[in-house]
Amino acid sequence: MQAQFVFANQPWTLQECIDRAKTANLTIRQKQLAIQQANIALKTAQCQRLPSLSGSVHEGYNMGLSPSVSGVYSQSNASAANLSVSLSLPLFTGFRIRNGIISAKCDLNASKADKEQALQDMVIDVMAAYLQVLLDKELTRSAQEQVRLSSKQADKAQRMIQVGKLSRSELYDSQAQLAKDSASLIKLQTDQQLAVIDLTQLLQFERSTDFDISASGIDTVCVLPDNADILYSTALNGYPAIRSAQYRIDKAKADIGVARAGYWPTIDLLAGYYNGYYFYYNLEDGAKNTSFSKQFYQNQQQVIGATLSVPIFSRLDVKHKVQTATLNMQQQELALETAKLTFYKTIQQICCRAVAAKGRLHSLQKEEEASQIAYEAVLEKFEVGKANAFEVNEKQTALAKAVSERIQAKYDYLFACKTLELYVK
Repeated sequence: MQAQFVFANQPWTLQECIDRAKTANLTIRQKQLAIQQANIALKTAQCQRLPSLSGSVHEGYNMGLSPSVSGVYSQSNASAANLSVSLSLPLFTGFRIRNGIISAKCDLNASKADKEQALQDMVIDVMAAYLQVLLDKELTRSAQEQVRLSSKQADKAQRMIQVGKLSRSELYDSQAQLAKDSASLIKLQTDQQLAVIDLTQLLQFERSTDFDISASGIDTVCVLPDNADILYSTALNGYPAIRSAQYRIDKAKADIGVARAGYWPTIDLLAGYYNGYYFYYNLEDGAKNTSFSKQFYQNQQQVIGATLSVPIFSRLDVKHKVQTATLNMQQQELALETAKLTFYKTIQQICCRAVAAKGRLHSLQKEEEASQIAYEAVLEKFEVGKANAFEVNEKQTALAKAVSERIQAKYDYLFACKTLELYVK
């Protein structure tokens, strides 16, 4: 496959992953199909203003009483061929067509907003999966370093035992630490593989073999907003889910107009052309059938007129439709309020997490520096016999924990920043 060839040549950037997901993600493709369906529905609603034209041809054989063009029946077998063309044009439909077009337009706009929302959600999912892979890669590198240090410490303990500077129990402590770090490394390597699988599935790749990503283009600088409420107000009108909910309210209002059209009379313009040819088999002596050309000229009929239809009683069907449409509009209004509350909560949570992650990252960086100094100090003591292997392992574990937490905080901060950037675009 071509994608596998690309995997083997260069790592993928975040933007390349997002661009791939925009075209390949199944949810996005479903939303695009929904837009196409809504567009067809709009064209169908617009075409309701056009006249309808139909034609028919009928051929029949009558035995016994047979009709004539004048409508008089005679005792004669006959065949009749009839041609008709009719046209109907709506002149007034109680604003049903106009409101139907408005409803279809709103539905189309809502479908487009739904696709934008799906794109935004997909970008967030891809960013989360992408950063998770980077996080697991960095944690794996840190774990590999810990294994290297533990292995080095175990070798040093073995040599010190040989010269009588350490007891065998301290060697076991060093070996136990090496085994523990090796197990942690295996788990992190597995987590990294699983994270890659999650990302490739989002990108609709059949295989994750040889797939790799690059940290290039990941900006670690983030300007946090001073006030989450200001960010919410700025991002609210551009948030696709809010616009989709508003479009559906407008659609519901138009649907009420469609339902109320049942209270109004309707007027249609009608036009038609009719013709027929009659052939009688058992005519009296001396009688002949009129020729086809003459009948075609004599039997033709043109009709033009208008139909007024006034609703009187429809078993309360129109009333119930209006009530249903009104309730649907109220549901859509509640859906809009729910979407606003959800978005406000999301903005508040992301801002809070970003600020917390930034402060936590700053603190953990200091903790890592202090743990590194403490580890180096106890290592020097160990080499001169003033510290045992347990103390070295304790400081090494503390350093590994500080590094791991600092890396985790770093990517929590990055994800919050990237998400905020997406909302304020």
